[in-house]
Amino acid sequence: MRLNKIALALGLTSMVGLIGCEDSSSTPPVNAPTQSFYQVKAIDGYLQHAKVWLDLNGNFEQDANEPSTTSGAGGVAELDVTQVVEQGLSPESYQVIVQAIAGETIDEDKPDTPLSSGFTMSAPAGEVNVTPLSTLVNIKLSESITDDMSAEKIAEMKKQAVSELASELGIDETAVLSDYVAKKDSDEQATSDAAQQAAYAARSIVESEQVLPETPQEMNEVVEEVKESDSETDFEKLAAVVNNEIKKEVEDTPDPQMLEDAQPAIDKNADMTIDSDQDGVPDELDPFPQDSSEWMDNDEDGIGDHSDTDDDDDGFTDDVDVFPLDAKKAGDHDGDGTDSVNDQYPYDFDNDSYPDAEDDFPKDPAEWLDSDGDEVGDNADVFPDDPTEWADSDGDEVGDNEDAFRMTLMNLKIVTATRSVTIRTDSHLTLMKRTIRTMMAMATTGMPSQQMLTNLLRMYSPLKKQPNRLCSSCVKNQ
Repeated sequence: MRLNKIALALGLTSMVGLIGCEDSSSTPPVNAPTQSFYQVKAIDGYLQHAKVWLDLNGNFEQDANEPSTTSGAGGVAELDVTQVVEQGLSPESYQVIVQAIAGETIDEDKPDTPLSSGFTMSAPAGEVNVTPLSTLVNIKLSESITDDMSAEKIAEMKKQAVSELASELGIDETAVLSDYVAKKDSDEQATSDAAQQAAYAARSIVESEQVLPETPQEMNEVVEEVKESDSETDFEKLAAVVNNEIKKEVEDTPDPQMLEDAQPAIDKNADMTIDSDQDGVPDELDPFPQDSSEWMDNDEDGIGDHSDTDDDDDGFTDDVDVFPLDAKKAGDHDGDGTDSVNDQYPYDFDNDSYPDAEDDFPKDPAEWLDSDGDEVGDNADVFPDDPTEWADSDGDEVGDNEDAFRMTLMNLKIVTATRSVTIRTDSHLTLMKRTIRTMMAMATTGMPSQQMLTNLLRMYSPLKKQPNRLCSSCVKNQ
């Protein structure tokens, strides 16, 4: 049995029925078994009289041990999952399947007429709105996930599948797995607009009669073929073409509310039986009906998407474009939180105008070059061509690493054999350092420390006027 490891606590309700009776012996009430229900919705418009079941074994077909029911008003279906819960399993771990049956199922948008054609839909585990859009997301997801994949990875892949479908249809990601029928009436204009676009996309997919499998068995075959094929399947080709036509209508409609009464993007009455090049896409939908290697021209530039290196003409070639069919998005190539289409420097995380591939410090806008390879940027490196030095704290042009007499304070302490004095150097640091070096050289000759101090005071200009004593403003006895 295949489990999706994401368990989203959605729609699960428990109902406890207590049945009691009284007699002269005051028999205590008997507790009835706890029943658990999992509520989902079947939606194109809201679908009544559709078959709904929890797919415990992942084969998309209704098996005897799987909770099932029929949808009612508002597309609502309550699955009795008591046995599932009693086994310690979570209903949210399984996909939900909806089968709309021709002549039986009714779309509440057209309540007087049962559907003329049947279709099958599904939703990823944990999702309670089963729609044409959730079906395409689920097929994308089924193609990629494996049984040993972590819940975090599956959630990430579901998010990516939602993003891809939204891009293909030109709709908002937040509407893809939503109850878009309910949200069309939202007081929030943006929410209502997004729902109208999603509802139009779903309606167009169903009425095209080209994308959704008619039966659960066909759904299973589609998914297995998508999983196993190294090239695009006929299902994927048709879905891509239909989605592209929907996207054009969505983007060409200035007010999303106008989509409520708009004709579907695909004319289901058109002849879809002729496929001259046998590429799986009817001539009616194929911009290249005589070329079996091409069936889409997303940017309408006369070049088929397979030959076109930039299908959406956004300036990012398909091999690097995360959304190759969406001119408004390309992905965030430098990871700075801005999509590359809107990023002045799409391959430059710190936006210092130096591409990350050429930037020695890709996350530091103040640095981009390290000429000597000492891991200190040239802008901060006092010795940009010396890998052993990068700082000069006292400004004497001798690097701190080499400089044994580095002074970071304005006081220099000289310790002699007889006493310790502090000479206040003020602006004479460099002179003092040179003087001390001379004194150290004297020490190598064996000169007594008192004589070295005297020589030092003679060489230090502020003290030359009083060579025989320590100036109180310059030398402090300790």
